[in-house]
Amino acid sequence: MKKLILVTLLILISFILYSENSNIYPEWIKDNPFLGHYLSVDELLRTDEIGRDFYETDPPIAPVRNIAEFEHMEGVLIRYPFGISYSIIAEMSEDVMVTTIVASTGQQTSVTNNYNSHGVNLDNCNFLIASSDSYWTRDYGPWYVVDGNNDVGIVNFPYNRPRPNDNDIPIEMADFLGIELYGMNLIHTGGNYMTDGMGISASSDLVFDENPSLTEEEVYQLVQDYLGIETYHAVPDPNNTYIEHIDCWGKFLDVDKILIRSVPSYHSQYDEIEETAAYFAAQISSYGTPYEVYRIYTPSNEPYTNSLILNNKVLVPITGSSWDDDALATYEEALPGYEILGFTGSWQSTDALHCRAKGVADRGMLYIYHIPVQGEIPAGNDINIQAEIIPYSGEPPYPDSLLIYYKVNDEEYNQILMTHIEDYTYSADIPAQEDGTEVGYFIHAADQSGRSANHPYIGAPDPHIFNTTYYPAIGVNIDSIENSQEINQTFEDSFELTNTGGGILEYSIRTVDTTGEERDLTGSTITCSAENYIPGETITWTFEVYNGSSDSEWIKDVFIDFPAGLTVNSATDFVGGSGGDMIFDGTTGENIQINWHGETGMGYGVLHDGQSAFADVNLTIDAEMTSSIELNYQIDGDLFGSEPHTVYGSITIAGLGDPAEWMSMYPISGNLSSGESETINYTLDSYELVPGIYTCDIIISGGLVEDYIIPVTINVTLSDADDDIVFYETKLQDIYPNPFNPETTIRFTTENTEKNTEIIIYNLKGQKVKQLVNEQLPAGQHSVIWNGTDNNGTKISSGIYIVRMESGKYTSLKKIILLK
Repeated sequence: MKKLILVTLLILISFILYSENSNIYPEWIKDNPFLGHYLSVDELLRTDEIGRDFYETDPPIAPVRNIAEFEHMEGVLIRYPFGISYSIIAEMSEDVMVTTIVASTGQQTSVTNNYNSHGVNLDNCNFLIASSDSYWTRDYGPWYVVDGNNDVGIVNFPYNRPRPNDNDIPIEMADFLGIELYGMNLIHTGGNYMTDGMGISASSDLVFDENPSLTEEEVYQLVQDYLGIETYHAVPDPNNTYIEHIDCWGKFLDVDKILIRSVPSYHSQYDEIEETAAYFAAQISSYGTPYEVYRIYTPSNEPYTNSLILNNKVLVPITGSSWDDDALATYEEALPGYEILGFTGSWQSTDALHCRAKGVADRGMLYIYHIPVQGEIPAGNDINIQAEIIPYSGEPPYPDSLLIYYKVNDEEYNQILMTHIEDYTYSADIPAQEDGTEVGYFIHAADQSGRSANHPYIGAPDPHIFNTTYYPAIGVNIDSIENSQEINQTFEDSFELTNTGGGILEYSIRTVDTTGEERDLTGSTITCSAENYIPGETITWTFEVYNGSSDSEWIKDVFIDFPAGLTVNSATDFVGGSGGDMIFDGTTGENIQINWHGETGMGYGVLHDGQSAFADVNLTIDAEMTSSIELNYQIDGDLFGSEPHTVYGSITIAGLGDPAEWMSMYPISGNLSSGESETINYTLDSYELVPGIYTCDIIISGGLVEDYIIPVTINVTLSDADDDIVFYETKLQDIYPNPFNPETTIRFTTENTEKNTEIIIYNLKGQKVKQLVNEQLPAGQHSVIWNGTDNNGTKISSGIYIVRMESGKYTSLKKIILLK
């Protein structure tokens, strides 16, 4: 909204300036320089030209990797006339190739003379002769990717300004560098984009406003296809400025480090900025760890986050403020080993050094992919380190250069040679360390192109760090429990549980019955991607709803019940219907029902017959759950077909299982110090069990350690005195005749007189038609006759009906057909 208001206001101002006050136009622009970075008055009248004549291509060969700013750069792209000082250019030319965009050979000669007189290293200068409209090379400059063949290319996009010459610079650069060009039809800008080089990127949600013809899902799909981005953080702009660029308030410093501005509590945007910092602090980096969030103080909107990382240097815009030194110190704290350099310039809070320079990725980069070992790991074991070392130059690495450098408790670094495993993968083991040791390490490699690389990038000054500790460990003196006993007997014994590791073992013990049982999900019209679950996990399940109508009944509502023990965190819309999406109603929490609704202006549903739609639900499963989860659902049509207009069903997600009622133990929880043992007493009780094989697992949990499982089997037999006793299994048996008219007989057996047995007839809408049985029955064979009437004694219409039997934990469904 703020962007629309600003654009409308500026268009109005531009009209006034052009039509009534054209003589003051130059002076007005001079007093309002921000319009240049945003849009000039003339450009405001040409916003419909954004993206015009853009050439879209197929995406790069997968997998695609978007190169991060903090990775190795062979150069930097700037434009003449400049937006930065010669001192900055001279500094950059010490280490990398400075590519300057000039309009002609005459300009090139002039710039070369100026470079020479200002101490710029001309050996590290080259020129791209091309037309351009502005010096904001970050915004329109190329985005670099690596395709599935490990070739570096450029992704072009429609620049979000009506500046056709700027918009063509990525095309010119691809030709200039001799690399592949890809066209991603997503209006964007480099100042509003940052990536970690491992599949995570971020920007403000301006990207959605600038692409109104695309859904959010389509935006996510484009960045995944062209840039390899799996997680895209598109967040509201906390600065509330006209430009809404992320580099005005945030910056990826490394894969797991992010810089966010901070302001005093009286600042008008304090709450929004703190909310943004908290958001990123709660996110998980590509290393699988929470981000380290560094804050840089900008009380007067200083542009400190608008800096340029150029290999091992960080060029920071400073303003002469008393906070400059603190800003530089923040960078030094966050990036030890880097050279932090401050530069003055014509900086603004929304337009500084980062906006006016764009790194050129090293086309022959020696790339090291590695997920660091971090946190606490068990002491006393070798620590395996693996990495992929990929030379984009195609030149092989020197085998003796592939090293892991490690140090113990901040002592001197030791080195270990890595060995080749397969393809680009190399491995080495850091020797086992004692309890309480801090280990820092980095990986080093060099190849025959003359390049060398470290992981992390800076190497020794800022290594990956982990700590060793003695973890508890579960030890028991038995492998399994097997017993044979007669019915109505108990068997008692025990086993020893020992903490064979270090620290404190906080143990808990439970049983899970694994004796086989039947489940029948035939006829489900909503399916779930999950077949089973792990207690305590947070996971995303994908649901598919299928419209099996044969008479153009279109689906407009889906309801799914999520029972106690499931906490829904978020959900997406059901997408896939040719009439549109079914929209998530926003309900979250535990023990809830969610509705997805989709309806056209004519009252029709949106999911046509023969179509499927898909929705994701992110949920957390209670750590204490073990039983199977039943998700009941309802699907509603739009009433334009024949009955039924509503279908009911359920989905079963298998759990670990129910506790074994025939086994008990004591104690079932406690604490054990290192080397300490506990006697666990158990009882096997065959009371009321019918003869047969019964199994369960004893699961011993211990916090940080993996569960320990002891399988249990008992063979329950008859005694000599019980030879004449007949034992029955609870089961819904035959229904005959089927189809039937006017009546049918339903046969079933029950095994336990203490459990209530119900037999109910339902129609296909899930409505109860007739209750035939609701009582405790003796063990044995039973039957009941249904004559095709409902609970009121009224004859019902012909059709398909469901017989449901429930007795204790036993449930079974059978289909019957009434003919007339």
